[in-house]
Amino acid sequence: MIGPEELQALDLLIWQRTGQQAAALCHCNQSTISRRVAHVLKVFDLRLQRVGREWQLSGFHQLLAMERLVHQHYRLAGHGPLRLEVGYIAAPLLATPPPPGWTIGPGDRMGRFLPLAMLEQGVIDAWITSSPIDLPSEEAMGCVVVPLNWAPVWLMASADHPLNGIRGIRRSDLDRFPSLALPEGWYPHMESVLRGQGLWTDPVRMARYDRASWDGRTADGVTLTYATPLMASLNPALHRLEWDLGFRNGEALVVRRDLAEHPAIAMLLEDLRRRVQRLVPLHPELEAVAA
Repeated sequence: MIGPEELQALDLLIWQRTGQQAAALCHCNQSTISRRVAHVLKVFDLRLQRVGREWQLSGFHQLLAMERLVHQHYRLAGHGPLRLEVGYIAAPLLATPPPPGWTIGPGDRMGRFLPLAMLEQGVIDAWITSSPIDLPSEEAMGCVVVPLNWAPVWLMASADHPLNGIRGIRRSDLDRFPSLALPEGWYPHMESVLRGQGLWTDPVRMARYDRASWDGRTADGVTLTYATPLMASLNPALHRLEWDLGFRNGEALVVRRDLAEHPAIAMLLEDLRRRVQRLVPLHPELEAVAA
């Protein structure tokens, strides 16, 4: 057995990425984080290495997984803040300030692989995804997906784009311009739909949501991109084009099936639904999902 503070140090380092942020959340200094992490790695005979911007553990994980489960239920019982991973849309719009009793993640991870892995491992307790249509089945994930809202996905471009303000846009018009394509497999359903319309043609390397990188894809004035009304509100320099992409997306809360009925999750859902309801008057196309 290890103490809650020691496993907390390791998991917060993995989740928040930096010792500085982990130390701030643990109310200690970075050297204390390093010492606690080293102790956990020694006890479980594991290795921790940096791969890109993320930390990865290697070694036999089963004992650590069992320990994490104990500590997760300790948090759920009210002994310490719970951990909510949020995407780049949810972070400013649904998780600022954080829901009572919860700490939020960096707010810049994209795709589904890392959040689902952290859910499965018990590093985090819940996740708000901004693309539930791209998740595997609940059975495959071992998770429950609770939709919070739905909205149309729009085709977007810079204000000075040649197609901005044009009515009767045709497929041949779109073919003249590059369109944003995120890494393969991150958003498989959305990728399939957009490729079927001749879009998703211009690959971009993006390990996380970075405004400098994202804005750089539209600064050329010609690259097409995509957004729900909520995402569009975070990118006021982009404008909606007169083209129907024909599908919807939204935000949803994802939790492991064994935790779905926990009172702490129910309270989180209630809080998030209230936040969505406050956004509806600002975005007429937004459809809140009731309990």
